Amino acid sequence: MEIYLSTTGRDKAGRMPSPEDVFLSWMFSLPAGADLPQAARIEIARIDGAGHACAALSHLRGLFQQAIAGPLQSSARRQRRVRH
Repeated sequence: MEIYLSTTGRDKAGRMPSPEDVFLSWMFSLPAGADLPQAARIEIARIDGAGHACAALSHLRGLFQQAIAGPLQSSARRQRRVRH
């Protein structure tokens, strides 16, 4: 998240990494066995407390919200199939 709050995360062309790249880097940096939803809640609190309103941070916040929600399951997978 600090990448969007400072200029240190820019590449040589001055571009910021995508929210997806930041999210994946964050996720892969978590220690084994980490509580992913709790870690995502911490990051959301950091974003909310930053006081910056940019599209990239909003998108990144949405990715963290999805991590809290867990994996999506289609309704077909949730329903138990009955064979006749």
